[in-house]
Amino acid sequence: MIPFSVHNTYAWEGQDLFMTYLPIILTIAIGGILLFLRKRRGKGPTGLSKWLAAFAGLTFLSTSLSIFYQMVLAMSITGFTLAVTVTIIISALELYSVCFPYFMH
Repeated sequence: MIPFSVHNTYAWEGQDLFMTYLPIILTIAIGGILLFLRKRRGKGPTGLSKWLAAFAGLTFLSTSLSIFYQMVLAMSITGFTLAVTVTIIISALELYSVCFPYFMH
């Protein structure tokens, strides 16, 4: 997960802290709701350790989405560069590693 100290850097850059935390908040909230709905259908995590593991996965996913958000924000100012391609690949791999097992069940 992105260290919270990074958000101080975002604040120093003049970014609204709510907007920097929004991808994290939305990922955990929407993911928690989806996990709860899966649990009601009998397919969700059972036991405390599995719920903690599921939310750990959501925080990992929120890191990827936060990177995407910052990348889009930077691209809106600087334009597309080769470094963006590397960031897209790394973030897509994170997203794939978290979401692919979920959709295979």
